[in-house]
Amino acid sequence: MPEEITQYEFIRCERIWLLYLCELNWEQKAVNPLDAISDKFSPQLSDLLIRKKYIGQSQDFYLKKSDDFSYLLGKRIKAHPKNLILKN
Repeated sequence: MPEEITQYEFIRCERIWLLYLCELNWEQKAVNPLDAISDKFSPQLSDLLIRKKYIGQSQDFYLKKSDDFSYLLGKRIKAHPKNLILKN
């Protein structure tokens, strides 16, 4: 798979993940849509999503990231995944 396709697909997944973090504010039992379809990803994309902790994590981890994301939005800090602290 060409590198640019992997990067494009990753950006799409990143945006889905951020929307999921917003959804967790309203529904704490929401399912990560990326986890639900992770078997459809290319191996390269799956590896990247796992390294970035966008898939394969516990619900508690996702809830913590959702809280971090909401905090950044409330402080008007650019709410980009690279600004989220990746502590477990």
